[in-house]
Amino acid sequence: MQENKKVKIALEIAEKMKAEDIKILDLMKFDTCGRFHIMMTATSERHLSSLARELDKGLKALGGSRRTEGMKAKQWLLVDCGDTVIHIFTRESRNFYGIERLWEMPEKN
Repeated sequence: MQENKKVKIALEIAEKMKAEDIKILDLMKFDTCGRFHIMMTATSERHLSSLARELDKGLKALGGSRRTEGMKAKQWLLVDCGDTVIHIFTRESRNFYGIERLWEMPEKN
């Protein structure tokens, strides 16, 4: 997978702040918004808010536009950075929505 600076920064912050079950999806072969989707699980609503603040600081330093959705609900936060989309879930919301399954490819026999 070809990493870009946004992916690298997001991964460093997620690991430093002990986000769980971090996954990076390269969706180049799909016709979707954002080439890279980064999924991570926060251990609490407070952890989700802290991750969001640190990600915003780190991504802000790179410049470019960012849009954040879901801060009020604190269950699933989405940070849209154009070619990179970051999803921060609580454990319950990640299990409930299971969005990673949207991009699973069936195995060829």
